[in-house]
Amino acid sequence: MSKDQIIGNKSFWDSRINLKNKPSLSHRTIEVIDHIMVEEELPLGLALEKLMKTPNLYENIIEKLKNDYPDIKENH
Repeated sequence: MSKDQIIGNKSFWDSRINLKNKPSLSHRTIEVIDHIMVEEELPLGLALEKLMKTPNLYENIIEKLKNDYPDIKENH
């Protein structure tokens, strides 16, 4: 059975129009994840898990990164 027979020929992923609907991370979020990975020596998956499970971790790391990245804005 081919892919087209299983999901049909109008797949969500086949249309280039839907590229804008895919989630993306901001540069700020990537820096936060990178900071967790480096500081805690964690692989990407565990860093993401920690970021999602630890209350206020994102905001605390943003505060730490403000010294290195003065262009980080509040409420953005």
